[in-house]
Amino acid sequence: MGPETVLRRRIQPLEKLEGYEQLKLVDVIFRKTEAYEPEGASSVLDFGGGSGSHCKQVQSLLVRWVVVEMPAMIER
Repeated sequence: MGPETVLRRRIQPLEKLEGYEQLKLVDVIFRKTEAYEPEGASSVLDFGGGSGSHCKQVQSLLVRWVVVEMPAMIER
């Protein structure tokens, strides 16, 4: 299996947060952003990755990019 292979799997969440104003979600996003090191990151957990614009900007086989996204965007 080469680096061009994309594996997709659906993992059911342990809990469901409603809305973007949940303090738990805000905390996770804040900690993720605070820990992000563009030159040294080997993996990125992207909440609300949209259509993948950030992933496309990086365009690196050296970075594992994982996106947590809304069902409608996943379907699209």
